[in-house]
Amino acid sequence: VLEGRAVGVATISLYAGAPLEQSLQLEVTDAAVSALELTARLVTSLAWREQPPATYDYPGDVSAAVLAAQSLEAEGDFGLVFASVRWEDGLVEDVAYNPVDGVHQLELVSRTSNLEVLAPSTPGNGEDFWRVEVAVGAVSECSVSVFANWSVCGSVIASGVVPVLVVLPQPIAASMTAQESRLAPAGSDATLPGIGVPDSTSLRVEVTFQADDGTISTRDFTADSRVTYFAPEPECAIVSGNLLSVVATANCSTARAIATVLLGSTTLTAQTSVPVVRVAESRFRLFGYPNIVENRAVEVFELGLVQCLDSFYTSTTPRFQLFLDDNPSRAFDVTTRSSFESNATQVVQASPLRLRGVAPGASEVTATFGSTKAAVQLPVRDVVLDRIVAVTWNIPGLEAGNTLRGVMNSTQPTTVDLRFESGLVWRNLADTSAGAWSSLEDLVNFSSSDPE
Repeated sequence: VLEGRAVGVATISLYAGAPLEQSLQLEVTDAAVSALELTARLVTSLAWREQPPATYDYPGDVSAAVLAAQSLEAEGDFGLVFASVRWEDGLVEDVAYNPVDGVHQLELVSRTSNLEVLAPSTPGNGEDFWRVEVAVGAVSECSVSVFANWSVCGSVIASGVVPVLVVLPQPIAASMTAQESRLAPAGSDATLPGIGVPDSTSLRVEVTFQADDGTISTRDFTADSRVTYFAPEPECAIVSGNLLSVVATANCSTARAIATVLLGSTTLTAQTSVPVVRVAESRFRLFGYPNIVENRAVEVFELGLVQCLDSFYTSTTPRFQLFLDDNPSRAFDVTTRSSFESNATQVVQASPLRLRGVAPGASEVTATFGSTKAAVQLPVRDVVLDRIVAVTWNIPGLEAGNTLRGVMNSTQPTTVDLRFESGLVWRNLADTSAGAWSSLEDLVNFSSSDPE
């Protein structure tokens, strides 16, 4: 950058370790010059038309060309304004960059509602240039309604017009989709953890546009202020913003929402519906206890004495499943989120994952999940209903021929499993943490042929 400091003539030379051959004379005068015109252009993109080489060998020539373009085809599209002043002595000076308040600055004014202007380094414009943006609700126009003034020390030196061409596609259709594939009435059992169907869903609205050349484009209008949402059946569902919610007292099979999009003189309508589901069936069944893989296929209908134990009765594992009306074949296991209650605690004691027989008699056990209840009859009989068919003694390190080798006076932990006629399995009888029996010795006797 060269800056005139006083009247006179100066020689400007280039140096590359030593003076180069080329030089020029530069004169600084105190003669006043006037600005002839201000040229301001809105640019939305720049691209090389001819890219300069990466290196330069003096004194070769360098050429480069840049294509500046303006394309405003949608609301929110924007560009930056570049301006220059041509003085009467032929000098052209860029004036749109790096303004200094009160010294020199460019001012833009928009006199059309289709375009908004933002000053440099202000909220919404972090650039050092003026920004022109297509306003919400704009229509196509070839605008001469953006005016530029360049001021120095508070006086306007040059003025001009910023030509802007806004070519917006025409809205032709609107569509609406729901984020959730199904909903349930607020507070219903289908919404509880374990099933977890939501009672509300967000809605998304998209508008399809067609340009003059036939090009189709789509824009998200979900949060646009020109979209109005409503539910045509408020006794079924309501809307708040773009949130569709099913009311607690809903008695409908689908929740509908409608959106109206007002774009200038064009009004578009879109709608969507979401199935409303409920608990249609419950299934309360009892299976083998303890709750291990082998026992989950053994269904239990009554409890009896444990073989070899005169006053100890078997137990069962409850399984509570619910089915929704939109897919009756899909079961939701809500056992761990349900409560169980016996109407005869002196016969059957109920806990979250175990129903335990304590004395002979009749009982009814009720499972409860939210407002859904189901009951089964669970009698306890004073007889052995399921006999032991196999005892398995698991001894780690046992060699062929049932030989156990070890250091004198050492011990070896073992486990004992039982299998019953029904297919029920009790593993590791020594583990009484689940309270399935009293102690290992109550069921199994151990003896050695050579205790010495």
